[in-house]
Amino acid sequence: MSSRAVYVDLADGYDTSSFIMVLRRFTSVRGYPKKIRSDLGSQLVSASKELKEVIQNWHWDTIKMFGNGNDMEWEFTKAADAPWENGCSEALIKSVKKSLSLAIGQSIMTFSELQTVLFEVANILNERPIGTSTSDPNEGTYLCPNDLILGRASSNVPVGHWDESDNFKKRWKFVQQVVNTFWRKWHRDYFPSLIIRQKWHVSKRNLQVWIDKHYNFD
Repeated sequence: MSSRAVYVDLADGYDTSSFIMVLRRFTSVRGYPKKIRSDLGSQLVSASKELKEVIQNWHWDTIKMFGNGNDMEWEFTKAADAPWENGCSEALIKSVKKSLSLAIGQSIMTFSELQTVLFEVANILNERPIGTSTSDPNEGTYLCPNDLILGRASSNVPVGHWDESDNFKKRWKFVQQVVNTFWRKWHRDYFPSLIIRQKWHVSKRNLQVWIDKHYNFD
């Protein structure tokens, strides 16, 4: 069973040590996973030549050693091997990157500010509906990833109108404005995708009452 939960963090570099630090933060919050699957292919497709070389030069033996030391199984796959296996995650992260890019725009943020935005964005994503929590569809409750990883939902999803004329000398208000902008843009793009659509349509005549008459001529 997949929880469809999202964890978004920020690294201060592309080296192996920076990656392991991000992984340590993840495990300190969520615990050590039994198995980690790294899709090396997808993250290299759109990367620049320099970034490709950096990732390829990571000390994967060191990363695996960290996982093995904490009873984690690490599996490395290529996107071309089974592109359908991680399709939901790929589509979700793509929509998140698009909305984040629009929300942040040309703004310059500190490491701490951007990390705060990413953490709050992850919480918003983990509040999205992934199913119903009761058998009664009219009750209005839904199941979200936070229900599975926290045992409860959160009430921190941005709502209401934000005063655009406020003074942004207080940087925490600027961070909140970025998160609210992300919520509006991602909500607009993501939720329509939850509507089930048929990929193929076949034109057929509507059902009609058929009257069969027999005529006899002498």
